[in-house]
Amino acid sequence: MGLWRPSLALVLLAVAPSALSGTTLCTKGERTHFSCTVTKNKLLSVCGSNRLTAKSGYIQYRFGTPSSVELIYPPAKAHPNDHFYFHEAAYSGGYMAHLSFRVGAYRYVVYDHYSSAKSPRQTNTKDAGVLVIEKSKTERYLKCRSPHDTRFDDANLLAVILKHDDFFHYR
Repeated sequence: MGLWRPSLALVLLAVAPSALSGTTLCTKGERTHFSCTVTKNKLLSVCGSNRLTAKSGYIQYRFGTPSSVELIYPPAKAHPNDHFYFHEAAYSGGYMAHLSFRVGAYRYVVYDHYSSAKSPRQTNTKDAGVLVIEKSKTERYLKCRSPHDTRFDDANLLAVILKHDDFFHYR
């Protein structure tokens, strides 16, 4: 009997991101802070270490498909305080949360908004996705296809660890 050799498919499944399920670009062992499908086959995910503190851990923004991630920011796993800003606000009947960062001349804003209906004739509204902004002008607006399944995980933790950002101030 010869030596058992795993097939290439088994090896790929063992090391590939859990995004094979189609819901995230985060890998097994990482925490998914935010993830959704924005186009027919593209995902945006905010992934991080399982343990995130004021001095240790990492967060990365990832965009693309499980087989071809087009953007990873920051490229190396680094503490988020040097790379990201976060803003969260709760208000009567809703909330909003934004995680933003810069790549060159572009500012990316991953957002999550919810507003409850003001009357029985209205419906609750939920919106999530990413804005890509250049010089205060929105270049791309990619909405989550299923925003009701999306919400920043541990927004309170992110708000404490990351630098505060005012979404409406485009630096």
